[in-house]
Amino acid sequence: MRTLAAVLSAVLLISVAAYVWAGYTVEQIKAKLKQKVEERWDCTGLKIDLELYPDPAKLDQGWFKSVTISATSATRRDVRLAPVVTKVWDVRLDLNKLFRQDEVVCLQYGRRYYYTKLSETDLNRALRLKHDMPIEDVRATLANGLITFTGNYQLGWGHKLLLAGRLVPKNRYEIHFVPTKAS
Repeated sequence: MRTLAAVLSAVLLISVAAYVWAGYTVEQIKAKLKQKVEERWDCTGLKIDLELYPDPAKLDQGWFKSVTISATSATRRDVRLAPVVTKVWDVRLDLNKLFRQDEVVCLQYGRRYYYTKLSETDLNRALRLKHDMPIEDVRATLANGLITFTGNYQLGWGHKLLLAGRLVPKNRYEIHFVPTKAS
């Protein structure tokens, strides 16, 4: 009887340990991240690079020196960004949620970098998709380092709107629109 209890305890312990310590490979993690990106974006030339720490225990905890996701172009709802590069350093992903609940959850991260280009046409397509704006028929033009928004502002009576300005980085996380002309 004691032997049976010991064997059942060992089997239960191994089952719990297998659930807690997943032991995912780098290729499995890359494939899952690629699948999650492709669920939302139609990408060409999608590339995911994972830079590992020398300690293999860090991978089991979800730690990476850096995660880089790049694509020659990414399209969603007819809005095209080309090229797209995002990189995060000192990042920890929740691997259990990634593989068991199909969610990408970032538990911790250090520095972040994002780069993309958006054409004026695609910017206007994106603005047309935004339906809860108080500005009707909003359009944007890019010229001489300025971005100019035009449209009809709905506050009581409809008024024509012209708002021109520059995009100025405030810090590493925020970009502010600084108006230079308004009417």
